[in-house]
Amino acid sequence: MDATEYLRHWEKNAVWTHYRWPKHQKRFRMVASMCEGDNCADVGCGFGHSTRILDRLFPAAWTGVEFNQEAAKRAKRTFPKYQFEYCPSGRQLRQIGPFDTVVCSEVIEHVEDDRAFVDELVRAARIKVVLSTPNIFVDDPGHLRVYTMATLEDLLSGYKHTIKSIGGFFYLEVIR
Repeated sequence: MDATEYLRHWEKNAVWTHYRWPKHQKRFRMVASMCEGDNCADVGCGFGHSTRILDRLFPAAWTGVEFNQEAAKRAKRTFPKYQFEYCPSGRQLRQIGPFDTVVCSEVIEHVEDDRAFVDELVRAARIKVVLSTPNIFVDDPGHLRVYTMATLEDLLSGYKHTIKSIGGFFYLEVIR
């Protein structure tokens, strides 16, 4: 399932309304607590709702980065306070950035070549990359995998990193 198909699912089901749920509010607070710097990116921002939430929790110059061009345009219309960029793949992140912190929450489980994607996120970050991903099975279209602590350790091998498992999510920091 590509970004366009996934965003159709998002729109049809108004998935961003789930961000009000306590488990997602806790996830956003955790991710925001790990951010550093003045210039941050929210990679895989969808329609921009996550960017707005992250800014409320960690005020910075936020740029939303989306893999679907129409979603990036919609985010710009909905949240004109923020900059939103269309990035068809992770390879263009460095051209948009660099950023102090790159946040990528609930995205890596959708990416076929997750190691190459993490490499691109790291290249776009001056200080760190903050990721979150479910640590349990989630019946959501487009999920290609459920990570375990071991598979995440393997994914981040060679990088200075920390991994925490809290509630239904893993939280990862990759330090530059």
